[in-house]
Amino acid sequence: LQLLTRRVAELEAQAELAKRTDLSRQLAETESRLRSLLAERKQAHRRLVAEHAVGRFLMESAEFRASGPRILQAICEALAWDVGVFWMLDRPANVLRCVEVWHAPGVDVGAFAEASHSCTFATGVGLPGRVWASGSPAWIPVVSQDASFLRATFAAQNGLRGGIGFPIHNSVEFLGVMEFFSREVRQPDRELFEMMSDIGSQISQFIQRSRAEARLHREDDVVDRVDVDRR
Repeated sequence: LQLLTRRVAELEAQAELAKRTDLSRQLAETESRLRSLLAERKQAHRRLVAEHAVGRFLMESAEFRASGPRILQAICEALAWDVGVFWMLDRPANVLRCVEVWHAPGVDVGAFAEASHSCTFATGVGLPGRVWASGSPAWIPVVSQDASFLRATFAAQNGLRGGIGFPIHNSVEFLGVMEFFSREVRQPDRELFEMMSDIGSQISQFIQRSRAEARLHREDDVVDRVDVDRR
């Protein structure tokens, strides 16, 4: 009887331990899911902040060159990129030219920025050219290890690793490319692709609207000068 009593007590202790272990496992799984959901919510909030900032800057500016640096900064800060580069299509030369480079404070990208400003890219050449040719985003986990990334030496010199490029275009025409770089390896992200596509469409519409307004102003000036000459 004593042996059976002791055995029962041992089994009860094992059952209690198993219950506690299972509860601990369930708690750990719940906490993990909660952390994942909180991280997703934080990321979604950051992306919403970036989209709203881009829209606000475009509304406040008469031309892209005035809002370009702030747009790059807003996207970089919201989505934790260290460097942003904007390329616009030079139609007469049929190449992409760098018009803006933004970098986070304390991040030395002098060599990379200088190389970007001095480069032009034809369709299919380098990261900007690849985006131009495909009309789609292109992601490079480590730019210094990509043979087609022509600024790899300067990127490595300034400690840049992950890189991504997005087209600025709409259903009518291609206008340019935005690039973003970080000092860490970054993996492809479908939601980020979608968000950047929306931002790219916003910017392309803004540029087209600005050009149309500029043409109207020029035409008005011509009409005014003709009227003055007639008088």
